[in-house]
Amino acid sequence: MSTGQITQSTVQILARLCQTAAQAVGGLAAEVAVWDDAEKQLIIHAFSGPPPPARGWAIGDGALGRAWREPKPMLASSLADLEPDALSFATAAGADAVFILPITNPTRVMGLLLVFRRGNPGLVWDDIDLLDLFAQQAANALENGELAARQQSLADSLAAANRELEAEVARRQAAEAALCQVQERFAILFRNSPAGIALARLDDGILLDANAIQRASLFEQTERRLQRLAALRAIDMAISSSLDLHITLDLLLDQAISQLRVDAASVLLLSPHSHSLDYAAGRGFRSRAVERSSLRLGEGFSGQAALERRTVAVPNLAQAQPGASLPAVLSGEGFRAYYGVPLMAKGLVHGVLEVFQRSPLQPDLDWLEFLETLAGQAAIAVDNTQLFNGLQRSNLDLALAYESTIEGWSRALDLRDRETEGHTQRVTELTLQLARASQIDEKELLNIRRGALLHDIGKMGIPDSILLKPGALTPDEWVIMRQHPTVAYQLLSPIAYLRLALDIPYCHHEKWDGSGYPRGLNGDQIPLSARLFAMADVWDALRSDRPYRASWPAEQVRQHIHSLAGTHFDPAIVEAFLEMVSDESTQLV
Repeated sequence: MSTGQITQSTVQILARLCQTAAQAVGGLAAEVAVWDDAEKQLIIHAFSGPPPPARGWAIGDGALGRAWREPKPMLASSLADLEPDALSFATAAGADAVFILPITNPTRVMGLLLVFRRGNPGLVWDDIDLLDLFAQQAANALENGELAARQQSLADSLAAANRELEAEVARRQAAEAALCQVQERFAILFRNSPAGIALARLDDGILLDANAIQRASLFEQTERRLQRLAALRAIDMAISSSLDLHITLDLLLDQAISQLRVDAASVLLLSPHSHSLDYAAGRGFRSRAVERSSLRLGEGFSGQAALERRTVAVPNLAQAQPGASLPAVLSGEGFRAYYGVPLMAKGLVHGVLEVFQRSPLQPDLDWLEFLETLAGQAAIAVDNTQLFNGLQRSNLDLALAYESTIEGWSRALDLRDRETEGHTQRVTELTLQLARASQIDEKELLNIRRGALLHDIGKMGIPDSILLKPGALTPDEWVIMRQHPTVAYQLLSPIAYLRLALDIPYCHHEKWDGSGYPRGLNGDQIPLSARLFAMADVWDALRSDRPYRASWPAEQVRQHIHSLAGTHFDPAIVEAFLEMVSDESTQLV
């Protein structure tokens, strides 16, 4: 690949991909470097984080070179293992570990995706799998960019050919004008000769007819190629702008019928579970029976095309081999010709593109090449959609795993301290109720929930002799107990996806007047989520039975909280909370 083949739109896609990949694994920076055949080195085309100190680098013997040659994902846990230019970028980004993902297609390594992170986590396979999906998306973007560059080159060539055609037409028109003058003189010389007049007319007609036919043929070819180029461009735009596969396939089939001048077309997709080719989209059929199409690999023309990975051409179905026929669901369509092309992407079969004609079909080479190009576009669309869906499922699975882990930690803390069992879940739900009543943005509620669930995670560092002591704590024991917010910060801050949830575990014992701990924050210095949680925490504690006291009545707790407005609690939040708990329609946990 050369630098000139990478379009600006491809660079923008790669830049967004770098930013998203870094965020997905808590990285500080990321970059995509693509191999340049002319310069014989990797060229950095997109990045997030600080600008790279170099435009690119040669493939050396370090971690980048090993990831390139093998090729397989790697984690460089020591920056000394990197090539010098990559080491400079990692240092500038403040990283001490680098994920290296090869960007590949079925035939070659196209480049590398690098994600820089601080705090060496060891080889986390979930992160590797997630980043490998981003590397595959980068490969798709580069392949689409190459296709767009080839299409642009073809457009330029057609435009140049059109200009040459116009020049040739102008030359021929000038020649015809000169010929007319010669014919006029010829007619004068043979004016009184019937044979001469007939000869002149015959030569004139043949020449003009030949020129007209040639010009019309050249114009028709150029017009058809420009229309097909525009069709490919429209399909490419649909692939780039929409992840709805049905929209893209419908557009592609419309273009197939229009440009190939066939009666019907359909796309069958290969099911990875049943290994059957199932109907996905169709155009031009007389009935909806085709929607029931489902063929095994090797069955029928489409199954043969998918199994053997080749175009199956039957220009005249009446002359097909014995036993070879269309599926029964197409028996009433009256088709006489069939062409099926496998949808291939990255060496895998994703389905078959089929076109049908109700009369025998004898296409030329351009027609066949355009059909295969359409199949390639369809394969890219299917592959992109499957990659996106896989990435969504992975992200959802990862998010569910995160939430399950947090809830597991929370239950473990409750089990450790039987006296407060169930407190965490109750106070979490009450904090979320108060946050919604305070018009907190929905996007912030996830971090508030996580912080509330983990508010006492720091108590994991407090000895049982202090945490579970039945009597009053001594002053020295209180010093240790009050360290649990700091312990929570030390436990959670290295975990990227929990950093935004730190406010509650770290600050929920701070007080409005600055008399709290661990940092003595006051007023608006205390994060809003921690101020909300502190209110819910005290409410639930006083409304719950303890071995050393019974629960307080709701009215007594309301009076107590009101008395602490401006000292312990934010007065505005006290007002909102008391209004919420006084509202009979509010279902408190």
